[in-house]
Amino acid sequence: MAMLATWKAGGCFLPLDPKSPSQRLQHIIQAITADVILTSNTHEKRCRELGCRPWVINAETTSTLMTEEYHSSTINTNNAAYVLFTSGTAGVAKGVVMEHQTLFKNIAVVNGSRVMQFCAYTFDVMLLDIFCTLISGGCVCVPSYHQRINDLTGSIQDFQVNTTWFTTPLSRIVDPDTVPGLRRTSWAARQYSKATCDARRPKYA
Repeated sequence: MAMLATWKAGGCFLPLDPKSPSQRLQHIIQAITADVILTSNTHEKRCRELGCRPWVINAETTSTLMTEEYHSSTINTNNAAYVLFTSGTAGVAKGVVMEHQTLFKNIAVVNGSRVMQFCAYTFDVMLLDIFCTLISGGCVCVPSYHQRINDLTGSIQDFQVNTTWFTTPLSRIVDPDTVPGLRRTSWAARQYSKATCDARRPKYA
């Protein structure tokens, strides 16, 4: 919701991983000259230590927000939508600014899709999970942390998920026979063997 609200206000967002080293986070914050971080109570202290003003999103702060109708800022497809930074393993982390139009040119999700939102918000696949799904009229299904770790198959069944984007190792955890409603799945990060693909292909429409 914070990301959508940022867009509605005409802004551009950058997701940060609180588990990242402070040096990396400070480099990113300084690079984009951010002065406010939307965060939770859990990470408020960490944000202050990074030299940024935290805006804590919780029941108390949201209850004090304005309730009158808000008219979105005027933006176009060339406006910056979000920024993602490289890992920095080959040197200094570099930021990549993406425009709104890239979302419309990305992988299409059909109307009526129920997509599992599984990956971390700092990974680019999150954009497919959330925004491409919403743009296409689909439903974003967000399991709890416990469900992600302990009952992935059960959460797919409970949410009636029909579309997923998983890493190859993660996809092996899900037996296609236990999730007959899953009609479309994409794998990434590692290559599947031809034999595995041939065996799984008939399970999906």
